[in-house]
Amino acid sequence: MRHQYAITAAGRKFLEDALVDAIAVVRLAYLEHLASDETTMRRALDLLSKYIERARPSGRTALVVPPGYLSEINFRWFLSQLLDVAQGEIYLVRPQGTFEIDEPRLTLLDGSDTYVPLRDEHVDNLLVVWVPRPRRWPRPLEEAYRVLKSSGILAVILPDALIERDVSLPINIGAFMEGVRVRRTGDQVGDVSLEKVTAFLEDRFRHVAIEPVPELSFHLLIVWGKRRRSGE
Repeated sequence: MRHQYAITAAGRKFLEDALVDAIAVVRLAYLEHLASDETTMRRALDLLSKYIERARPSGRTALVVPPGYLSEINFRWFLSQLLDVAQGEIYLVRPQGTFEIDEPRLTLLDGSDTYVPLRDEHVDNLLVVWVPRPRRWPRPLEEAYRVLKSSGILAVILPDALIERDVSLPINIGAFMEGVRVRRTGDQVGDVSLEKVTAFLEDRFRHVAIEPVPELSFHLLIVWGKRRRSGE
């Protein structure tokens, strides 16, 4: 006699939790490797350095980072590098109570990617780690546009897992792991079309550069030359 078995909802939840735990273990080891792998981290900085002439190290710099990334080893490494380069005021916008650091040059602000508590056209350099939400994915980009000076430069880190992918191509394991982790944060997230994002940015900035960073499983979107919108 042939028997068929079905996994219950509780069983699926158990397997999913086990998968997330396994990903967390592997990912932590990978991030520890990246933080100590000078070649990989220097490549990320080299990409940014291509546009450094557009930046103003002595001006105001702001970072907008969701809570899931604030505890990352490579974020803390990047923050230390930024403190070495940026000479002016530095703001870190994050949800209240999610990150504390004893650094006199760093001003912590309670906010999010959809609410940056700074005046219009206040910063020269802006870095946003972007986790798109369904139906309101443009909101963080609009907020970034608002607080950036007309002469400023904006860098957006977009996880590969949240970019609509070509289904004819296999998914990258890093993007898969990142996607599972991001979607388990409890917040609603959605995929975005890179073409739509590019068109959205080109409508607001004269220069838009897209840099894939496959070893870190994200795309870097760098824009400058802010356009004046009608009615402004």
